[in-house]
Amino acid sequence: MSILERELKLRPRDATMMDRLAALERLGDFSVRGRRHELQRNSFFDTSSRALGKARVGFRRRVIQGQPLATWSLKAESVVLRGIATRAE
Repeated sequence: MSILERELKLRPRDATMMDRLAALERLGDFSVRGRRHELQRNSFFDTSSRALGKARVGFRRRVIQGQPLATWSLKAESVVLRGIATRAE
């Protein structure tokens, strides 16, 4: 099974923007479905020669507090089109 990930990273113009967005119930056609805080621990793995990094591949283990199992992700090189990265995960 292959999961396709699309990612857009934006940088807020001011430091308070994220707090203002977090307080909203609606943003245009979008509405808040749920809110939660989670504590994550992410570990990234590579070979001693950094072969994965050189190949633009990420190998990550994510543990979320309160969940019994970790999630392992292998992320391949992405294709960027108009600022949006698309890659297999």
